Amino acid sequence: MLHKDMIDGMTTSQLIEMAIKEYEERLPDTAELEVKINSDDGGRLIEFSVCGEANAKMLREDLPPNYKKMRTVVIYRYDRELSLEDFLY
Repeated sequence: MLHKDMIDGMTTSQLIEMAIKEYEERLPDTAELEVKINSDDGGRLIEFSVCGEANAKMLREDLPPNYKKMRTVVIYRYDRELSLEDFLY
């Protein structure tokens, strides 16, 4: 755990790098972890994006509700086959 003064002085890219290092090793290689920091009306949030619903579930169980004073959000993506409807719009 980092001291509050150290976290406050970190850049966004440093926080992202730290989050990736901390959680990437806990996930399988197929998860393809991506992290980004955003903000909304509720303040800053850190988004963790992984491939596959099972990897997202595993990460949600491991992540605290707040990471370094930012709300955590876990999103999963999956590959799907394109259908005719994808080309009509």
